[in-house]
Amino acid sequence: MFLSKIARNNIKANKNMIIPFFIAGSLLTAFNFILLNMIESDSFKNIVSADVVTIFLKYSFGIILAITVVFMFYADNYLSQSRNRELSLYSMLGMNKRQITGVITIEEILTYIATQVVGIFLGIGFSKLSSMLLFKMMSIDMKMNYRLSFKAILEIIAIFAIIYLFIILRNSIKIYRLNLQEFFNSTSKTENIKRIPWIRGIISFIILFAGYILALMTKDPQKMLTVFLLAVGLVIFGIFMTFSFGSIVVLKFLKGRKSYYKIKNFVMISGLTHRLRRSSVSLATICLLCTATLVTVSVTACLFAGRNQILEEAYPREVMVHSDRESKKENLSGYVESSAKKHDIKLKDHARLSIDASISAKKDESNFKEISNPAASDLYQFNIINIDNYNKDNGTNLKLSSNKVYYYTRNNDEVLDKKFKLKNNEWTVEKQIKDNNFLANSQPGKTNIYLVMNSKEENKYFKDKDTFVYDGFNIKDTGSKKQFQNFMDDSASHAAGNGFVIFAHNEYVALNIVMGGFLFLGGLLAIVFMLITALVMYYRQLAEGLSDRDDYIVMNEIGMGVSQVKKIVQRQVNWTSAAPLIFSAVNLLFAFTLLNRLLQYITPANPHLFIEVTLITLLVFAVVYAVLSFLTGRVYFSLIKNNKLNDRREG
Repeated sequence: MFLSKIARNNIKANKNMIIPFFIAGSLLTAFNFILLNMIESDSFKNIVSADVVTIFLKYSFGIILAITVVFMFYADNYLSQSRNRELSLYSMLGMNKRQITGVITIEEILTYIATQVVGIFLGIGFSKLSSMLLFKMMSIDMKMNYRLSFKAILEIIAIFAIIYLFIILRNSIKIYRLNLQEFFNSTSKTENIKRIPWIRGIISFIILFAGYILALMTKDPQKMLTVFLLAVGLVIFGIFMTFSFGSIVVLKFLKGRKSYYKIKNFVMISGLTHRLRRSSVSLATICLLCTATLVTVSVTACLFAGRNQILEEAYPREVMVHSDRESKKENLSGYVESSAKKHDIKLKDHARLSIDASISAKKDESNFKEISNPAASDLYQFNIINIDNYNKDNGTNLKLSSNKVYYYTRNNDEVLDKKFKLKNNEWTVEKQIKDNNFLANSQPGKTNIYLVMNSKEENKYFKDKDTFVYDGFNIKDTGSKKQFQNFMDDSASHAAGNGFVIFAHNEYVALNIVMGGFLFLGGLLAIVFMLITALVMYYRQLAEGLSDRDDYIVMNEIGMGVSQVKKIVQRQVNWTSAAPLIFSAVNLLFAFTLLNRLLQYITPANPHLFIEVTLITLLVFAVVYAVLSFLTGRVYFSLIKNNKLNDRREG
């Protein structure tokens, strides 16, 4: 009873530190519950691609839970370090380590109960809204069957109980290992930096730029993901070292300049140097959280915004009929048309494309060298079309002389020189075809080129022919929903063994589910990252304010006015706040090249769209970050001002 009373009083006395942790813990509990409730309930059981959605939700829950565990240990570690002096006083008053451990354990249990109650109630309140939002993002056109899973509630309570159990265990071990003197001195240790760490500072910049250069130089798509993870590791390590040692070098350099002895510069630089190591870790953490937010939102928002273009690039018609033998193709295409009439579906914009051969090649100036690795970077895919088939399919009467070709690309890009080499033969471009009705698609990571040539050259240089014929239709009138579904089922059933029929409508539904899910996860991760960023910024300002207020009181007593203190504090806050944002923007700039290549390899995404989305994301984030910096900066100054600074007029 005595220990529980002390624990409750401690929570009240340390509310400035406990309340933000409680809010963050409650929100993270709510986020985890919302995802777990979606997994455990039957809300998504009857939708299209239900298995895909379930797998996506499980991965999302795993990511959010992992972030939650790391954050809970990080925040609790800060809280315990901030209270070492307080706990040492309990020891001096006669409490043994067992009693101190008991007080801390009761505090953790009370915090756990409070966060679970509030978090689960928040989760229940927003769970249905979140499910509706996910349905909307995935463009699922059906009534949502929302259910609350009591199993999810019990699982969340158990998961967080395990997390808090390990936190209590870690704190108990820490208390039993420390002696009284260490307890008392652990919060009063300062960094006494006598030498400028030039070597470590230079190494930190080398590691950081190595990560940047690695991101810029990598072009092989097979190595992109591995290289991206390696570059991320180098940048993370480089950022921590740069803030720890590079910042020391910069501040020591500033101390050697005459401007350092101005009051406003002297106080700010001396204050930063005094607690440099502790500030550098928190600043590096904020920088990496900001980078993670920017990258996550930019990529997921780009994929979602470009989903229609991805579909159009992959499927130039609403109904695509494929087969590898022309005789069967004629039958399948004719059956699709007759099936459409049978179900009162009206087709239009019929187009046909016959491809006799396809090869992959790498470009070396105007020379294209055939390769066998279809996953290589900077790949060109040549699709060979016989001019007789082209004339037949398009109702034209084109003619070509020897070694001359027509060519077409999806976006009418001029990718071929007037003369180029392919298959050890020099070809001359007669003309570039610019036909909007050309039935061509785009493949991720490849430049598709359609070459039209005469039969003589085709038989000579492309002997291993395997004709693929493609028919495409747009739909003028889909009829009723049931009629359209019957038409799709009938066509797909008949296509078995003769080829296959692809309906862009089905692909659009599947693509919306995937891209909408990515956007939902990206938004959730962004909220979590920003929540943690805000808490780290708050705790940093709180710790620095508590550490600096006595120093500012002394300066105030020797003549520095409140207005001077406020100006110095504002400059200090601006400097420390701007550094993580600037570095995160630089990180995003160097990551952009690699991410753009990776997106191009995965999907035929528009690089201009990625640039626009990234810039908008950066601007919006900068505004949000500025607001957070302003609010947390006020915490720092309030700690100083509330400690009875005397206002002095500057004379």
